Amino acid sequence: MMERVAMRRAEHIRWAALWSAGGKWATIAVALVLSGLALSFGGAAKVATDPAAALPDGAESATVLRLQQKLPSGRLLPALVVYSRPGTLTAEDKTAIRTDAARLSDLAAKERVPPPAMPPRVQTGEDTAGTGVPSPVMPPRGEGKVGPGGRVPSPTFSARGEEGEVAPEGRVAPPVFSPRGDVALVIVPLSADLPNVRLADAVGRIRAEARAGLPPGARVEVTGGAGFKADLTAVFSGADVTLLAVTASVVALLLLLTYRSPWLWLVPLTVIGVADQAAAKIVAFLTRTTGLTVDDSTLGITSVLVFGAGTNYALLLIARYREQLRVHDDRHVAMTAAVRSAAPAILASSATVTLALGTLVFALSPFNRGIGLAGAVGIVTAVVYALLVLPAAMVIFGRALFWPFAPRLGRPDPARTGLWSRVGTAVSRRPLVMALGSMAVLAVLTLGVTGIHSGLSQTEQFRERVEAMAGQETLTRAFPAGNAQPVPSESPQPVPADSPQAAPAESARPVPARSAQPTPVGSAQPVSVGGGQPVVVIARTAAAERVRAAASGVSGTRVILGERTPEYTRVDVVLAAPPGTEAAFQTIREVRTAVHAVPGADAVVGGTDAADLDERDAAVRDQKLIMPLVLAVVLAVLLVLLRSVVAAVTLVLTVVASFAAAFGAGWFAFTHFFGFPALDLSVPLLAFLFLVALGVDYNIFLTTRAREETSRHGTRQGIVTALAVTGGVITSAGILLAAVFAVLGVLPLITLTQIGVIVGFGVLLDTLLVRSVLVPALVTLLGDRFWWPGDPRRGGSDGPASSGP
Repeated sequence: MMERVAMRRAEHIRWAALWSAGGKWATIAVALVLSGLALSFGGAAKVATDPAAALPDGAESATVLRLQQKLPSGRLLPALVVYSRPGTLTAEDKTAIRTDAARLSDLAAKERVPPPAMPPRVQTGEDTAGTGVPSPVMPPRGEGKVGPGGRVPSPTFSARGEEGEVAPEGRVAPPVFSPRGDVALVIVPLSADLPNVRLADAVGRIRAEARAGLPPGARVEVTGGAGFKADLTAVFSGADVTLLAVTASVVALLLLLTYRSPWLWLVPLTVIGVADQAAAKIVAFLTRTTGLTVDDSTLGITSVLVFGAGTNYALLLIARYREQLRVHDDRHVAMTAAVRSAAPAILASSATVTLALGTLVFALSPFNRGIGLAGAVGIVTAVVYALLVLPAAMVIFGRALFWPFAPRLGRPDPARTGLWSRVGTAVSRRPLVMALGSMAVLAVLTLGVTGIHSGLSQTEQFRERVEAMAGQETLTRAFPAGNAQPVPSESPQPVPADSPQAAPAESARPVPARSAQPTPVGSAQPVSVGGGQPVVVIARTAAAERVRAAASGVSGTRVILGERTPEYTRVDVVLAAPPGTEAAFQTIREVRTAVHAVPGADAVVGGTDAADLDERDAAVRDQKLIMPLVLAVVLAVLLVLLRSVVAAVTLVLTVVASFAAAFGAGWFAFTHFFGFPALDLSVPLLAFLFLVALGVDYNIFLTTRAREETSRHGTRQGIVTALAVTGGVITSAGILLAAVFAVLGVLPLITLTQIGVIVGFGVLLDTLLVRSVLVPALVTLLGDRFWWPGDPRRGGSDGPASSGP
């Protein structure tokens, strides 16, 4: 016994060196130097700009995007300028629109630079199917209308220079008027290689030019790939600052309410704020050295993770520190005891989240892999600052930091007889009723999952109506959708990474908001005004006729030969099925089967709906692989920490039930209150990962403390005491984490809102119901069997003697 006490004292001495009278200053100094170096040399993260990089690994549509650079118009991004008026456009409107088209042509001329050597123009397509449906490529001159048997317009593009914002020698064709005469379209070709900010500036100038001199009552909107990308850029302009400011404000408010001290909240907020910035710089360094790209939404989610998890760890550590200040007069000794007792649970919690995020390395989606890397870095950084820097910062100020509720030596802990003690006692008296009642609540909420469907269209990405969305809807109403959405198919020949043709063009529609990049449809696609980007097949020119014949044999298609080079030819496939429907996806599968069977064509199929199909297939595959991996990781950590099979399995089952309930409640809210049409494809997997990994944290904090108390008081009283002493701090941590995830709703993107709502509600559900009622009830019902095959009362030989919050 004496030897054991001596060993613990030696451990205290080693820990105390970090925040002793002199050590605390050294720790702070080292932290400041390392943080300063990270902030100074980290640089900016490598943000994804390649639309093909946003598609799943091995996706046929990604190959299409890269191969589109071999086509003359492969590096162009159209801005669709849409004019409209209720009723019909007046003669004055049409004159103004034609004048605008001329001004936009002048703007194009001013931006010309010497073009690179490539074929000089896009060739005009022809109706080879005999259906009266023309190629989406229009002749160099002349106005057109889109209607039955009419011509679907697209500008005649030529080569683009390296720097011009409007494609050099790209003609702005005369306006195209709708059959009813209420809408007109002018198409301005832009360079697809422009950085986001420069493209947004170019679109802004186009919008200003188009509005200048417009008659009263007429309206103009700029949409297309350029318009959507510009609006996405505007959404994320300053978003990092806004998200950081709102997150920090929410954390500050909740810390102030938790501690009721005018200055205590400043210490953990400052430490975690520095950790957040350091994590961002580490992520930036890794993206540049590994080649992995992230996007703006990834960085935002990472910041939320750092603040949420880091502040949770801080709350748990400070709660233990305050508890130890009632036992130890010396604040340095008290902090050492606090860290020693809280560290196992905090480390287990952070390991669970980090390893769960690490499973995303097996995802096909580059977006998910980016979340895995950035999130894991964020969690590791947060736990390092929470366990090393925060203790040193706290002991500098001593007990006065807690004023006016400073803990006094020898005073009993009021939490042991407070609200959560009464809750624990009530649960222990009627455990079966409490368990069944909790399960019933979870089951009812889970019923909300009925009728779930996923996949957001290009006009369903934003919570707020942006101009590009409005313009696309105007086009869809004014022009027939039957001529829209052909299916790009191209040769799968690999393009060398260092080839100038390997850099894909930007899309003519936005990728789902999670990546905040244009959608995976290359700018080589001709513009189809009715339903979005056409679906195109590109195959080797020598086999183009056979590919056209094969695609024509698929029911529900009309096929047109389009743009060609000596090596490749585009074959436009117009689908009878509405874009984005299961019927369209099935037709695309049949088109792929048909064109793949053509010998020597080397055809692959891509395009808007084809890319959506690839993303859906990848999402299903990732869910089937990664969700079980996450559960395996969580189970393994619990087995190592608790050394109990029953406890580990029970806790995993409770967090899965909590996720199902939160998912059902979230979908019910999205359909009945938010009016969202569908879930983004990435939401189920990310919500599952965050909820299971973060939700089990609170069970870890509770059960590690219950294990400690069980060694002294038995299982029944141990869980009551554990709930009493951890209830307040875990509830505060859960509310804070839920609020931080809710901050994702600051950005007007449906994807981030959906993640924030599901995870936020799930954390609250886990904190207030599962951890507070269901788990204590199950522990009470199982009794000592909960710890099988271990036994915490055997002198701590099978587990940590003192752990938990």
